[in-house]
Amino acid sequence: MRYYAPNEGMRKKLTAELIGNITQHIHKGHFVEHACQMVGISRRTYYDWLERGERELNEIESLTSATAPGNTHTELLSGQDTPENSGPGAESLYVQFYTAIKTSEAKLIDTALTQIKQMSTERKSWEAWFRFLESRFPAYFRREVTVIHDDEMAARRYALILEELRKPPAIEASPKLLEAAHSTSHTTQCANL
Repeated sequence: MRYYAPNEGMRKKLTAELIGNITQHIHKGHFVEHACQMVGISRRTYYDWLERGERELNEIESLTSATAPGNTHTELLSGQDTPENSGPGAESLYVQFYTAIKTSEAKLIDTALTQIKQMSTERKSWEAWFRFLESRFPAYFRREVTVIHDDEMAARRYALILEELRKPPAIEASPKLLEAAHSTSHTTQCANL
């Protein structure tokens, strides 16, 4: 297999062979950037082809729904290919590229989820597979993480201390202790933590 430098030998024409090669790399779990380098195209070209394929697929679907039985808007299709003239073999390479990439991504997700399920039932470590899904498909698998800044943490600790001091103690606290706790400033209290 030949690896291409980022700007050396870049192919610009989409072919069925190229679709097969890049979808194979995507299915194996390669990131888009690396899959593009392995087949000799730029990331920009990849995303342009993907966008064009999605756009053409949406156009085909809208034309198909416009010519459905009972639809009176068939005059919009004058001069264009009708769905009868464009079968599965007649769809553009860009639509084939789009559907092949989306199918490869779905198969990759299925493989990873199957591994996670199998490894968790066998009580083996499945976290690596999940981290892979998080990094490869963050829109679907990213965990929400709440970051608490030091000031917020200190304020929470201070509030918990005050709450504990306000509780009726097992042994009665002296009023001076309670008064001292309330009179200390927030920054002094946090500095002691």
